[in-house]
Amino acid sequence: AMELQPPTLELAELPTAAAAPADCTGTCNTCPAVGSCPDRVVCKCLRVTEEVVITAITSLGLRTVKEVRTVTEAGTGCN
Repeated sequence: AMELQPPTLELAELPTAAAAPADCTGTCNTCPAVGSCPDRVVCKCLRVTEEVVITAITSLGLRTVKEVRTVTEAGTGCN
């Protein structure tokens, strides 16, 4: 049986930080572009920043949430 892979969004398809000025005061949904808020904490309990997640994805070629969680420990459900 053929294993189905979930669709992935290539980083090249996402807007870059230069696309718009950053408003890092709200939620992640208010960021105008990927990488525009490198110091934004995306995992509060472990203080993992947006920059750490993006660097892990781009430098290691991570493709799934599970891979990002394993490498950065962000979003692993700590209390």
